[in-house]
Amino acid sequence: MPRGIHGAIHAEGLDKGRALKIAMESRKADGFPIQAETRLLRRDASLSIPALRGALAEDERGRGRITWNLDPRVRERLAETLEWLYERLPESFIFEAVWDVEPTEKYVSREELLRIVEGDRIEVNTCYRVEAAGAHPT
Repeated sequence: MPRGIHGAIHAEGLDKGRALKIAMESRKADGFPIQAETRLLRRDASLSIPALRGALAEDERGRGRITWNLDPRVRERLAETLEWLYERLPESFIFEAVWDVEPTEKYVSREELLRIVEGDRIEVNTCYRVEAAGAHPT
């Protein structure tokens, strides 16, 4: 089991070509570099933020935390990364910041996810299902 936070983005219909393009473009952006997660015989893909894996100390996991304790610079850069990604993923997607366990799912707007990240309120083992761009609040 990994000893750090795992940041993943899953969007239905995200194919390898688009995922690889997003990953390549992210290297030139101000946020964290994004990695395309692809499989040899599958057309679909996902994205990950490898830099988040080292964002927490190993002993943070066992302290009964409700939210991740991210450094302010990490939170700022993650928020920049998500804002940049919003322009490239207009469809709904899932953002996970979890250990390798079954996460709880929460529905959020794009603005709410940024407030969660900026306010250091990313919940442990929670995946956030983010609405599509232009979606109306329910």
